[in-house]
Parts: sequence; structure tokens; C-alpha cells
Amino acid sequence: MAHIKALVFFALVALTADSLAQVPQIGPQKPQWGPQGYSQNDRINVEVVGKESKVLPSWTTCNPLGPKMSCNDCNTRVICKPSGGILKPCGPWKRYCNNGMCSAIPSPECSAV
Repeated sequence: MAHIKALVFFALVALTADSLAQVPQIGPQKPQWGPQGYSQNDRINVEVVGKESKVLPSWTTCNPLGPKMSCNDCNTRVICKPSGGILKPCGPWKRYCNNGMCSAIPSPECSAV
């Protein structure tokens, strides 16, 4: 009988701790990250948190059986995940996409542009 009381007590403590650990969401619901349409007008998606800004990824479609990294255009690469492709703009030092990697040297297709 003592074992059953101890087991019931442990279950009640675990349930109470779990319910107290839940954090309520304050404010309106935000969309979850996931595959979204990509448009030229939505080049960089920025969420401002306090004084810092956090760049949210843009998503596109890709073939998960194809290459894991490829170029979307001359300055943006695509990292293919099972849920879709993440569009990553290349930075100021390596601003060209060359074979799926950001590079200081443009690809032959982009050097003609």
C-alpha cells in the first residue's frame, strides 16, 4: 500500500511541476517558420526583438533528393531541407553564389551580367 501511495504522490508532483512549467503566450499568435512563398518585395524578413533585430529565413521549394546547396540567383543560395529550401543571401565579403557556396568570385553565368 505504501508503494501505491508513493507512486500516486510522485505522479501528482510530476503533473504539478509540468503544469507550472508551462509559459502562457502573450500577444497575438505568430506564424510558425516553414515553407513560404518567396517574392522580390519580401527580400529580407526582419523581426525586431527589443533593441536587436533578428533576420528570419525566407523559404522556397526545392527537391530534397537533389543537391543540398545550390544557387537561387547570383547573390542568394538555397539550402535544401526536407521541409523546403532556405534562401540565404550572401554577405558583403563573399557576395556571389558559386556552386551553392558564397564566394568572392562570381560564377561564369553571373560574371557575364
